[in-house]
Amino acid sequence: MRPLLFGALVVCTLSGCTYRFDFLPAETVDSHGADDSDDSSGETDSGSSTDFDSDPESDALFFDDFENPPIANGFGEGDLTSDGALVHGGAYSLSAAVDSGETGAAVHGTFPAVTDGVLHFRAWFHIDGFSPENTVNVMEVYNPLDGDLFDLNFTRDGRLNFVFFLNDTPVETGPDIIPTGRWFCLRLQYGVDNETGYAIGWVDDDLVLTSASTFDTLPDNDITDIRTGIAYLPGDAGAFELHMDDVILSASDPGC
Repeated sequence: MRPLLFGALVVCTLSGCTYRFDFLPAETVDSHGADDSDDSSGETDSGSSTDFDSDPESDALFFDDFENPPIANGFGEGDLTSDGALVHGGAYSLSAAVDSGETGAAVHGTFPAVTDGVLHFRAWFHIDGFSPENTVNVMEVYNPLDGDLFDLNFTRDGRLNFVFFLNDTPVETGPDIIPTGRWFCLRLQYGVDNETGYAIGWVDDDLVLTSASTFDTLPDNDITDIRTGIAYLPGDAGAFELHMDDVILSASDPGC
């Protein structure tokens, strides 16, 4: 299979710029020396690393406050919009939106392989409501050579949901945990181990979900990639939009 890169059609207004990503064929894709053009999920990434803004945390693997559009590395058929009207901090946030039939609108980053220890994810999200038809994947860490590893999801009744693909095991909260109509801080602690991995989730610093420490959370080729935004939503689920800001994946807890 020939890998795919993304070209962007840019439309700007006073409140921000919309970047519509289209699939463009490319001969080679380099992601830390690995060809990620075909993974077991059948999805294709752009594969190249994004030059994200400088982060105050020295051990950050991935960081973006979306203050410097355009969005450099997109995934999926939907729209990634630099939005100056609805922000958590600074001048811009990122809007991720899909129409019916589209399955993703996310930023993608790569980082040096993680083989053990703990990963910390933090992002501010704003949603007006949930997808009425299906669960939306808002963050995943993985290796393209191994396919799906771990998904962080919002369900249609407001549950926070973890899916550990190596164990085929979902873990979730009760309903109405995810706030709507306002910004909220979502944090994840992800223990990396092939036997005693785990995940812990917080919403606005309230502990809402803890998995047992008995999961395989380390793929054969280590963890090298992240997608966040609308990383996946089934194409029959209808239109959906979320905003996010101040996203970080780090080896230490950045807090809210």
